[in-house]
Amino acid sequence: MGVGTPVIVSDVGGLPEVVGTENAGLLVPPANAQALAETVTDLCQNLPLQKSLVVAGKSRFERCFTINRHVEAITNFYASIFQAPPNHRD
Repeated sequence: MGVGTPVIVSDVGGLPEVVGTENAGLLVPPANAQALAETVTDLCQNLPLQKSLVVAGKSRFERCFTINRHVEAITNFYASIFQAPPNHRD
């Protein structure tokens, strides 16, 4: 997505989360070669869809998957741990 390639993923595990709900990629059912082949063929023949997937994919990549975004998330995580009050048991 980050390099401007339309993405087709299988609807398993965390892959649907990667493409998100903003139409940043196409989902196909798992273990369904026919659906994958049809989706690839359709995408190859649909330039407007290719362009919209590229735009949405780049946008999602920039918001979610850059190194700066990961550093920010990790920094915020550790900051929240150190700012949280200790958990005491009485």
